[in-house]
Amino acid sequence: MMTIFQMMLRCCFRRSTSRASPATSAELPAYRGDNQALVELKTNLERITSLSEEQQKTIKCLEDKLLAAQEIAVETQLRQLNELQSLTLLN
Repeated sequence: MMTIFQMMLRCCFRRSTSRASPATSAELPAYRGDNQALVELKTNLERITSLSEEQQKTIKCLEDKLLAAQEIAVETQLRQLNELQSLTLLN
């Protein structure tokens, strides 16, 4: 199995060498295969980008929830301290 980088290099190399002469009928299946590989590569990259954006939104949402929980905890502690202080002043 070829890596994405290897596929891209192979396609670029074929393009640069094919500019000197037109493609022969024997080379066309290889070009079609390269084209299909690039289409699949583009599709996969778009899917990964989409997933990455979704993950970033999920992370941001979780960070917001964590921050809100921390703020609630601090406010609760402050309220408890104030109640304790007012109880000690009454006694």
